[in-house]
Amino acid sequence: MIAEFSKARTDTKMTIRAGRPAVIAAITLPITALSSANGMNLVVSDHTQGNHLVAVLLLMAVMSATLLGWAKRQGWW
Repeated sequence: MIAEFSKARTDTKMTIRAGRPAVIAAITLPITALSSANGMNLVVSDHTQGNHLVAVLLLMAVMSATLLGWAKRQGWW
C-alpha cells in the first residue's frame, strides 16, 4: 500500500515536471512565429526602419508577458 502511494506520488511529480517544457514551448511558439516571419525582412542593413523594429519588439514583449501571465494564472508556472 505504501509502495503504491509512493509510486503514485512520484508519477505525479514526473508528470508535472514533464509538462513544464510543453508550457515553455506554448509560450515561445507565437513569439518564434512572429520573429521568423519578420526576422529576415526586418533588419536589412541600411534599409532597416527603426519604428517597425521597435513595434515588432514591443509586440513580442507584450505577447510574452501576456502568455506568461496567463500560464501563471492557470497554475502551470
